[in-house]
Amino acid sequence: MDKKSGFLNGVAAIPHRSDAVLVADSANGLVGRLDLASGKFDTLAFVFPQMVPVKGAGLPIGVNGIQIHDGYLYFDNSFEVAVYRIPITPAGYPVKGAKPELFVNLSTGLTFLDDFALDTKGNLYGASNFDNSVVFVNDATRKWKIVAGGVGEMTVAGRGRRDRDVVYVSTGGALAKAVNDTKTEGAKVVAIDTRP
Repeated sequence: MDKKSGFLNGVAAIPHRSDAVLVADSANGLVGRLDLASGKFDTLAFVFPQMVPVKGAGLPIGVNGIQIHDGYLYFDNSFEVAVYRIPITPAGYPVKGAKPELFVNLSTGLTFLDDFALDTKGNLYGASNFDNSVVFVNDATRKWKIVAGGVGEMTVAGRGRRDRDVVYVSTGGALAKAVNDTKTEGAKVVAIDTRP
């Protein structure tokens, strides 16, 4: 990795490539392209003002979560509370001359956006840690709403003193490979107490 890297955070696999991934550097406000064979981290791959940490923010975090969907790199800026997208080439670089476009601005109701996921239709689900919320953004309309939790709720609140030694694991119900070639179940979240 590049010695100048700050806080490496989100990682996205480039579709149909096994030799490189894109990596968000939240502190330096960029997305680099990591060549998995050589270890070269190209920090000039994606450098845009929309990725830079917001001045005066409590933490020096800009770009955070990244995902690739339907020929676009989607990325969020945590304290800007916004998600952008930019078209990319099959090799995992920005299309020449392309600039990030605003996908959605969530700052009218949230104070922070951490990571997010996109479903097969391009709808977005995002975690707002400081707001104890999960948000949904409709790809077609770009309208959003909180679908779980809320500022005054504990539904999806982060860890506290009681669960700081717990590791949470989401399962796939053995759908990829059935247990004993016969058993599957619905997906679940398992809490593992790591205390001795």
